[in-house]
Order: sequence, then C-alpha cells, then structure tokens
Amino acid sequence: MAHSEADREVPAPPAQRHRPGWWAGAPGVAAVSLVATVLSWRTSAWAKVAPGLDPSWQAGLAEGFERHLQWGPGIIFTFGPYGLVDTVLPFYRLTVFLGVLFAFVVSWGLAALVVAAARPAWGLVPAGAVAWLALAVANSHTGYADLLSVAALGLALVALGSERAGRRQAAVVVLGALAGLALLVKFNDGLVACGLLAVAVVAEGAAYGARALWRATAGAGALAGAVVVAWAGAGQGLANLPNYFRGSFSVAAGYTSAMSLSVGRRAEDYFAVVVVVLLGLVFYLSAGSSLARVDRDVPLGATTVDVRPVGPAVLGGAGRRLRPGNRGNAPWSGTRARAGRVRQVALAVSLAGWAWATLKEGFVRHDTHDLTFFGLVLVAMALARVGRRYLFVQVGALAVAASLACVAAGAPPAQLHSPGASTAALATDLRVALGLGGFRPAQAELHAHLLAAGNGLPARALSLVKGRSVAIEPAEAAAAYLYPRLHWDPEPVLQGYSAYTTYLDGLGSKFLGSARAPERIVYDPEQVIEGSDPWMSPPATLLSMYCHYAQLAVAGPWQVLGRVHDRCGPARLVGTVRAHFGEPVAVPEVAGQLVAARFSFGLPLLSRLEGVLLKPPALSIVVRAGGGQGGGLRQAYRFVPGTAGDMHVLVAPASLGYSPAFTPPAVRQLELEGGGWAGGQGRVIVRFYAIGLSPAR
Repeated sequence: MAHSEADREVPAPPAQRHRPGWWAGAPGVAAVSLVATVLSWRTSAWAKVAPGLDPSWQAGLAEGFERHLQWGPGIIFTFGPYGLVDTVLPFYRLTVFLGVLFAFVVSWGLAALVVAAARPAWGLVPAGAVAWLALAVANSHTGYADLLSVAALGLALVALGSERAGRRQAAVVVLGALAGLALLVKFNDGLVACGLLAVAVVAEGAAYGARALWRATAGAGALAGAVVVAWAGAGQGLANLPNYFRGSFSVAAGYTSAMSLSVGRRAEDYFAVVVVVLLGLVFYLSAGSSLARVDRDVPLGATTVDVRPVGPAVLGGAGRRLRPGNRGNAPWSGTRARAGRVRQVALAVSLAGWAWATLKEGFVRHDTHDLTFFGLVLVAMALARVGRRYLFVQVGALAVAASLACVAAGAPPAQLHSPGASTAALATDLRVALGLGGFRPAQAELHAHLLAAGNGLPARALSLVKGRSVAIEPAEAAAAYLYPRLHWDPEPVLQGYSAYTTYLDGLGSKFLGSARAPERIVYDPEQVIEGSDPWMSPPATLLSMYCHYAQLAVAGPWQVLGRVHDRCGPARLVGTVRAHFGEPVAVPEVAGQLVAARFSFGLPLLSRLEGVLLKPPALSIVVRAGGGQGGGLRQAYRFVPGTAGDMHVLVAPASLGYSPAFTPPAVRQLELEGGGWAGGQGRVIVRFYAIGLSPAR
C-alpha cells in the first residue's frame, strides 16, 4: 500500500541523534547556574533588623535550636526546628553555618532546575540569564524557606515530564527528601512539597503500572529518612514527632482565618490576576510540548496506533495509522499515549495546587507578603520547558511578571544592577559561616540592632528574674537571646498570637497551670499582632496566667509576674444570650468575680468557601468598656474564630492585683461583626461565666 511522506516520518535512530557536548551537559548547567546563584545573592550580607515582631521570632527560633528546646510539647510555631534558615542572621556560629548552607544549596539547586529547563529552547548562557533574573526577584523579598516550595515544583516537573525512568526516579527521591526537610523548616511549605510528591507518585503508577511501585516506595522512604535524620540532628526526641505534626498542622489550619489582612495594596490584586493567567498559558504550552518526547523505557504495546496531535504540541500533521512494520521507529504507542495523558493531567493538578498555595501565601496577609507570591511565580514560569515555537510567549510572560514584581516592590531588586554587591555579600556570608573570621563583629552589630529595635529588658526586670526560670510573653523571644544567662522557659506557642486554635491555646493554658510552668513571666500586653485585642489573645492562656501569676513589679512597659498557687475557683455559668451579628450583648455584672465568655456561631457557606479558596471575610469583636482603661470607648478588634469556644476574660476584679495598665478593661457590652453576615443576620450564642479570684498571698 502506498504511504504519504508524513506516514514515513520517523525519529532518527538513537545512534544518529545529536549529542550535546561536555559544556552543554550537566557540568555546563552546574557552572552557569552557580554564576546565576552568586549574582542573585542578596546584596546585604545580613538581613536588616527593624522594630516589630519578626526579629523576635527569628531570635526565638535560633535560641530554641541552640538550647535544644523540644518541638511539639515544648515549642510550636509556623516554622519548625530548622526554621532559623529562613533568614540568615548571625545569632550563633552553627545557626549561621546552617542558614548560609541552606540558602546557597537551595538557591543553586533552584538555579540549576531553571537552567536545565530553559537550556533546550534558550541556549545555555541565556538560560543562565533567565535564572539570574528569576532568582534575583525572588531572593529580594522572599524567605529562603519559601524557595523550597518552588524547588519542589521544579522537581515534580522533572518527575512528570522526563522520558527516562531513571531521571524520574531520581527526581522523586530528591523531592521526597526535600519534602521531609521542608516539614521541619516551614510546615506549610512541607505540605505543599508532600502534595507534589503524592501527585508524582500516583501519576507514575497510573502511567506505568505496578512496576513503578518501587519508585513510590523510594520517594516515601526518602521523605521519612530526611525527617528522622534532620529531627535527630536538631537534638529532638523521636517521641515528640506526633505532637510536632499535630501542633504544626493546627497552626497551618488556623492561620487563614486568624491572620487575614488587607492594607490597601489593590493594584497588586490585578497584578496577581495577570501573572496567574500568564503562568497558566506558559505551562499549557509546556504541557503539550512534553507529550512529544519519546519515552524510551516503555515497550511498544500496540501493533496499530492512532497518533493524533495533543494540545498545542506539534506531533506531526493529522492522525495516522502506524503499521506493525514501523513499530520499531514509531514515536507513540498506546501505552505511551496513555502515559502522556496521565502526566499531562498530573502536571495540571500539580501546578494548580502549587499556585493556589502560593497565592494564599502572598495574599492571606495582603501587605508586602504579595512580593513573595510574585517572586515565586516568576521562578515557576522560568521552570516551564516551552518549545522554541512558543519561546516568544515565555519571554513576554517573564518580562511582564518581572516588571509587575518590580512595580509592586517599588524598585527593581539591587541584584540586577549591583551584581558586585551580591558577590561581596556572598563572600562575607561564606567567610563567617566557614569560621574564617568576621563572626564576632557581625554578632555584636546584630546585638546592637536588636537593642535599638526595642528588644531589651529594664534592669529592674532582669534583677527580679535572675536565677529563675522565665517566659517573656506574649512575643518577645529576642530578649532570651540578648540575655543568655536567663533561664528561658517559654510557653509552647512561640508567639502568643499564633495560638490560632483551641488546641494551641490549650497548650499554653495547660502549661501555665502545670508543674512545668516558669517561675516568672515578663509580660507586655501590647506585643500583639495588629488589630488584635491584647486582653483576648490568646484567651485561655491569659486566663491561666491570671489564675497562676501575681504581679511583683512594673518596669517600664513590662510587668514582672511571679508564680503562685491557683487562685481561681470553678467556672459558674451565669447567663446565656442568643443574638444576631451586629446586635449588642450586655455583659452581666458579678461583684468581686472574674467574668469570662465563650462564643459559638456559624458562618455562611460562601464565607467558608472563600476561606478555603483564599481568605474569609474579616470577623471582628466590638467591645465597649465601662470605666477602667477603656473609658467607655467603642473598640473593634480582630476576632479569632478558632478560639471562639475558649474562655475570654471580659471583667477582672480588684483581687487580680495588677496595675491599671496591665488590668483588662471591664467590658460592659460586646457584639460580633463581619464574617460574611450583615447586621441582624446569623446567630451568635454567648455563654457567660463567673470565676472566683482570690488575692495573691
């Protein structure tokens, strides 16, 4: 039978295919990506310390690592025992070494993934320029921990797109190890990496059958091995792992509803829409191109195959029939076509899941967090392996995304116009990390910056806690670093505002009521996240503090508390009120006793859906205090739904014995607003309790 020219087109035999030279192979990719890493390094050797809560948790993570605090039962936060690597600061020699090593390896590995993906269409040196651009923008406003998530995406793309079984296997193993480490660095990024690993493993099994099962085992084994080895390396007991995972998951699950914020960066909302559309377009073109690759390790399983174009990929003309005589050179078999379709679906799922998680990372707290989103998405665009036919689309998408990221940041990153400064900063970081000098001056400078940012304690407070175990609450962990002789014994949740759920709030409450509680607490009620009520954050933990600690002295903005026997009686229900959102509720007066309230309510289905997709509508508690510090003013505060059922102190009697500045204002009226309900809608149940509080002896 006669055949057309299209029917006779087959790939060249393996021996006749072009083989890249030494420089264009792995060594060339490693060298060019190393240059991109050096030139995209942050231009300042150390991150700047400014007033606020960030330096405190950064110091707390380093201090926890240095003192081998046990994560899970002893300490919980958004970051894990290796979270100190997110920002490189010279707290201790070992933490500097780990931070610089982590930042360098992750940045170089990510640059190598970008160069390897872009090289076939761009060429080696231009691919290095793409990696430089993407990493420079990402590094300028993104913590190094967040780079793990886009590195995991890059490995997942290799696992889903490679035609070689060995390469897919290696990508799955490395992805598993990275996911295990990510769980101990920043838990939510670890969850993203685990999700990508799961999709890659399922796709491998669905595409290639039972014989690919051992690859799944290898990925899971790498994940478990990385967790166990890194956990033990941080001086953690294996028995604490379940508590760590439970507490970290509770932090991740409660974050969205507790911490959502918008500060008016509305232009960035539209920027994000444009960037997401471009990301989808680039990967749509990339996915089709990936199906055109020949999978050499899959045996041909069909004697007659119908080959048709898939997506935008150019697979060659119209569908055609390949006869048994041509099967040795056939580019596609039924098995291969099925594998290609499975991998294409898996790629779409992986990209959509990663983009959703990254969007939440940048826009739940919509302040400058959106810069993290723009940087990571730019790197993801560079990871797409687009054929030369559509290269102009990727070029345009990268240019637009980089421009929008720079506009959102207010200026291009310094790495793009000061590569010499990046090189010098990296040299300084490496010299200090490797113990070649410069650590003591850098540490002294950090110490001075922390003091200047308001992280110090007055002499009076230091004298009262000398020789005693002490917690510095609710957020100022940096003081424990500044005064290394303190016997630091913090509450389990590293910063009080992070107790987003009843479980986390309960950890603090039980700790302060237990025999393990610190002898002293140095407390500043104003150290709360913006918009929160300092007298209700976290509610049950504060109640436990009132019951078990008496005031010893006031030193500047700090209150020094000493542990006493439990002076609270049992909680007695004194009233239940059912109201609508926006409807004022009067607080009952109970002479000489502490009054607290528990709240229960439901939120609209649409609001809950918004919370899953991005973030829910803001929920507020509006209080009116009668007398005391509140002066009868009407104040609105952020309300955390995850702790609504915990005891919220509303009125504290004189027997509390705290100075007026540290005594909760007596709330006489309250109402809940927002959450997706208009005024007069929804249902709120408020249960009021009276608790006897004895004077301190």
